[in-house]
Amino acid sequence: MLDKMKTRRSIRKFKSDMVPKEIIEITHITDDMVQGHSFDDDMVANFLAGRPLVVAHNAGFDRPFFDKRFGMLGTLSWACSLKEINWSKLGFNGQKLEYLNSTLGYFYDAHRAYTDALALLW
Repeated sequence: MLDKMKTRRSIRKFKSDMVPKEIIEITHITDDMVQGHSFDDDMVANFLAGRPLVVAHNAGFDRPFFDKRFGMLGTLSWACSLKEINWSKLGFNGQKLEYLNSTLGYFYDAHRAYTDALALLW
């Protein structure tokens, strides 16, 4: 019984009004697309338990959303591959993740968490 209660508390469903308008405009992810999906708080906390460096391309945009959703992980260290790398010095004329990848010959479905993470690693 306690395991079921813990699972219900740790997995929170998105609310139907969860996706902010600015996110819908950028990603085209709608409320209908996230309805019924959830995060497993315990899994996320366990994955980040060793306090790894979290790298995001435009961390200034991503981090407030992360911190709001996973406030208990507020002590993580963050790096920003958009602002903390001098892309022009490396020969690139732009900084957007899509541009950087397309310049290198990679194409992907942008603004989807999993593929954006892979694109950042390339």
